[in-house]
Amino acid sequence: MQTGCGPQGEVARVIHPPLNLGGREARDPSAKTIASFQRTRPGLPPRCRLEVRVKDTFCISCDEGGTDIERCYAFRGVFDEVGNCVHSTEHIKCLNVTPPFALNIALKGSLEKSLVENTRMWQESLRAIAKPELNPELQAALEQGMEQTGQLVAVLVKAGKPPQWMDEALPQLTPPLKKAVAALQQQKEAGQLKLLQVLQVSRQILEVSGTPATVLPYWEALSVEGLEEPREVEE
Repeated sequence: MQTGCGPQGEVARVIHPPLNLGGREARDPSAKTIASFQRTRPGLPPRCRLEVRVKDTFCISCDEGGTDIERCYAFRGVFDEVGNCVHSTEHIKCLNVTPPFALNIALKGSLEKSLVENTRMWQESLRAIAKPELNPELQAALEQGMEQTGQLVAVLVKAGKPPQWMDEALPQLTPPLKKAVAALQQQKEAGQLKLLQVLQVSRQILEVSGTPATVLPYWEALSVEGLEEPREVEE
């Protein structure tokens, strides 16, 4: 059985995150919960803001220096972030009684930070496994494709983009690809975006841009499910 990263007829390798051997089992969960509760503050963190972009929808965005956090929620009425929310270094939690509504946004281990890190690990794995199998010309095409995928991720994880952000950041997109990227943005705002979805759309973009057909299958050759398994979030 072959275990290479070849495009066809070979078993895809699975990327797993590094094991955490930091001794979590020795910690007292109740003490951690109490300590976290004691560190909470009312409202949103100073670097975060709430804004209404369309009717009956509000978004919370936090400036994290490029790898920003952005979540949008359907809500009828006026949401009081000062009276309904608390925050710590690890999370934002909000609870509204009428109408009933609750949210929990991870700050320390946000979806955006995980997406950037998982993309980096995917790139490093692809370089180590796939590049030795290719000639110099295809290696260059692979590197360029990975760079474009990284640029797509960098655009997606930035919050507060202007209405014309797609035309400015990704001017080469066709209407169907714009629709696909807009769907990625919506998934991110809902807190549900995965690297696999980004890779699928990125491959479509690369195909239209003229990336050699020999290189394109590598965007599916590595299984990234291991990277996106649910992780325990410290709160």
